[in-house]
Amino acid sequence: MNKQNIFEPGKNCWQETQACYSSPLIDCANYYRALHSSICKAEKQIIIVGWDIDSRIRLLHGEEEEQSEAPSRIGDLIRWKAEQNPDLKIYLLRWDSSFAFFDQREMWALEVWQDKTPENVQAILDDSIPMGGSQHQKIVVIDNEVVFSGGMDVALHRWDTREHKIDEPGRNGPDGEYGPFHDVQIVSSGQLVKHFAELAHWRWNRIAE
Repeated sequence: MNKQNIFEPGKNCWQETQACYSSPLIDCANYYRALHSSICKAEKQIIIVGWDIDSRIRLLHGEEEEQSEAPSRIGDLIRWKAEQNPDLKIYLLRWDSSFAFFDQREMWALEVWQDKTPENVQAILDDSIPMGGSQHQKIVVIDNEVVFSGGMDVALHRWDTREHKIDEPGRNGPDGEYGPFHDVQIVSSGQLVKHFAELAHWRWNRIAE
């Protein structure tokens, strides 16, 4: 029996395409580990679209952080990678959020990214969101070959392991300890990366222009 295709692009889904590889990354420890590895391997371009991109967030913890030759904090990692490869173009698009979220986000984040990174790193705020809305797409495209998308961005109070222990030393952010957190991201390669890249670049260009 043939299965009926229920997807209708433009009606109940955005695009219908294929992936060479696709896997869920459950909880932020797994996502951040994969993200750190992919950023380290980037050669041409990185574009990050997010509700937040907090330069203080550590992508690695424990022994992984101690043994890594690359910085763990996303801000230090981006700067290190940009200095290591001046031809690498890095674009960071962060939501220009409501004042109501000031205690959940890095203060003066745009200035931090602009002042502490090389010229091949560009950071802007997305102020095009209608009043009462927010920028909730979380997309990372690397070299137009790998895409991360889902519920997690690089922000406060996201990192946690699958165990969600009550006592977890790693759940200690710039503003102190926080409770267990659960979410899911997906990493993919193949044809669908092109569509995510087009979306990310469209988001960037409509603000940058």
